[in-house]
Amino acid sequence: MDSFLKLPSRQNKPRKQGLTVLIDNGYPLAYFTDVLNSHGHLIDYVKFGWGTAYITKDITKKIETARQNNIEVFLGGTFFEKAYLQKKLMIS
Repeated sequence: MDSFLKLPSRQNKPRKQGLTVLIDNGYPLAYFTDVLNSHGHLIDYVKFGWGTAYITKDITKKIETARQNNIEVFLGGTFFEKAYLQKKLMIS
């Protein structure tokens, strides 16, 4: 299969280019965990979109799973905008 397509080599983490973001639109915890454990070496960031971080009961477990796979997480969309407007963002 190596001869089928010529692709650029991929840097190891932490990468400065060729970044991959997985958008979590409310995946079940088991599915999310399986994806990150199987493909975490290819994923650099997880974006919790559409306010799913607010309604997902297992959000803490998802964040822990991401961190175990050396993946950064962030909020996106509506939830981020609401937190920004209420000045409740924490920058680390």
